[in-house]
Amino acid sequence: MNLVLVTFLTLAVVYLFIKICEALSLPRVLSPLMVGIVLGIPQIKSQLFNQLSLDFFNGLSDIGLILLLFYVGLEFDVHKLKKSSRQMISVALLSAVVPFALGFFATRLIGFSWKHAFVMGASLSVTAETIAIALLEEENMLDTKVGRTIIGAGIMDDVVEVLIISLISLFVTTKEVFSIGILEILLNFVLLIGLMIAIRFLFIPLIMRFLSEETEKQKYDLFTASIILVLAIAVLTNYLKLSFAVGALIAGIFIRYALEQKGSKGRKEESEIDDMIKTVTFGFMMFFFFIWIGMNTDIEHIFRNPLLGIILTVIALFGKWVGAVIGYVSVSNGKFYEANIVGWGMNSKGAIELVAAEIARSHGLITPEIFSAIVFMTFFSMIISPIVLNYLIRHKKHRFL
Repeated sequence: MNLVLVTFLTLAVVYLFIKICEALSLPRVLSPLMVGIVLGIPQIKSQLFNQLSLDFFNGLSDIGLILLLFYVGLEFDVHKLKKSSRQMISVALLSAVVPFALGFFATRLIGFSWKHAFVMGASLSVTAETIAIALLEEENMLDTKVGRTIIGAGIMDDVVEVLIISLISLFVTTKEVFSIGILEILLNFVLLIGLMIAIRFLFIPLIMRFLSEETEKQKYDLFTASIILVLAIAVLTNYLKLSFAVGALIAGIFIRYALEQKGSKGRKEESEIDDMIKTVTFGFMMFFFFIWIGMNTDIEHIFRNPLLGIILTVIALFGKWVGAVIGYVSVSNGKFYEANIVGWGMNSKGAIELVAAEIARSHGLITPEIFSAIVFMTFFSMIISPIVLNYLIRHKKHRFL
């Protein structure tokens, strides 16, 4: 089918479902997710999409994710971020360790091998913070203590995701390659830190001065320069075999900080960039990211092993929640209603666990039965978590604003 026609039909249906979700007091993010799941049904997918249109949607999905995390970076107050750093680390660590441990030992107890148990435990430990970000932005809660904790811990969780995918990929190789792979990951992190420091103190100030001298900071030129910079940093982090989402977030934080150093004029320019990025991202590009997640959820696999899927879903929801709540309360002495929101904010699932599971399945590391159970867990966690989080945010929002 014609690419423009497919895009038109997809966005029209997404918009219709958004209005239905709003009428039912459901989170807007469910609309592109559900549309994506329907479009991912093989019979529908084969009729509507060819390879060109699939590549197009995939590319828009990547850009949507980059812009979403870039916007979050622009919203981040570095000084407030430092105050929440202990909570972020604690929440990120415990919300990954607790579900992994529960999943690993529970599946070992019911007879699975340690490799099978590792893959299932790993799939329970990851977080798709982008779903929580969309809900927090919808309720103007990004720049709150809870919002910063969820986003910061979620980004730190991206590091865990990189390690998990790398470990699972390396399980199918020799021990020698395994050790080299771990060393490469560590070296890439060190290199990334050095490059980010250079970009922050050399390139960003240079670009800002150039724009100021040549264009007097016309907002369209500033917007274009910001997009070029964030894409460059995203490509750099991806080249280092790290998530380009991390690079996009860092770019947003750095650009905001650089503009704030210029005083009132810089803050005005930062506000202009922020408004334009927000409009493009939440009004258009973000939809493709969530549509793509839905399209890559194979609905045919969901109900092949419902019992194991239910077990994994319960462990995923409970383990993530317990780990995040303990991590938040133990460090900050925060209130339970705050910890409860953080717990459900860290409960969102996305595509990473499916990527890890597919790598394991394609190399014979797990059986189709286990793969189906992981898809089941991802699907229902992806639906349940935003509904609960949306309810909690709306009913406790007045305590944060």
